[in-house]
Amino acid sequence: MTLLREIQAAATESKVDISTVLRKAKILAVRLHNPEFESWVDHELNGYGQLSGPDDYCRLPPYRVVPVEVHGHLANRAGLHWYDAPIMPDALPERFRVWGEECYLPQPIAAIVSLAASENNLQVQWPQELAITFGAHGYNRCQCLGAWQLVSPHALVGIVDTVRNRILDFALKIEAENPEAGEALPDAQPVPSDKVRTILQTTIFQNTFNAPVGNVAQNSQGFSQT
Repeated sequence: MTLLREIQAAATESKVDISTVLRKAKILAVRLHNPEFESWVDHELNGYGQLSGPDDYCRLPPYRVVPVEVHGHLANRAGLHWYDAPIMPDALPERFRVWGEECYLPQPIAAIVSLAASENNLQVQWPQELAITFGAHGYNRCQCLGAWQLVSPHALVGIVDTVRNRILDFALKIEAENPEAGEALPDAQPVPSDKVRTILQTTIFQNTFNAPVGNVAQNSQGFSQT
């Protein structure tokens, strides 16, 4: 079986770990002499790093940005506590609105798989200052002691499936150009570079990501399950 057929078979078999599929894809990237594809594979395997500002947001593919609900821990002056209160994101200033709407997930794909396997929602904590300042909006005489984003496991499964589907599409289109591309010798160019780039743009890099403007960045810290 050729490398391209191995990738196709692995990508279509849910029992094959996505990291295994990606490692096969990295071999293909090297044999195609395509650094863009190799870089994407490396980021999926190793993560996109900590996100600390708008420039970092630009590195994250749009399929790793997922919608969220926000809940929080509220307390009033009488000492009553509400530990899972819905938080209203429309109270957030525009520069912080992202915290009420979306979650950015830069972790290695293996971590995404592990989180997706849980039946519980993923929690991503708001910065404490943000929660205290804006979390109690709409709740009379309450204080917000903490807030967090809730990410559905289904959204995490969607990330993994997207990666799997894009690798499959890429392998199929490369095979249409040259069925033996995955067996190329180190000094060979099995598919013209410009053709590989075109295929990449239509399969792997399908969208352009526009970063939000914000002074508070999300990262891979502060995760838990609930």
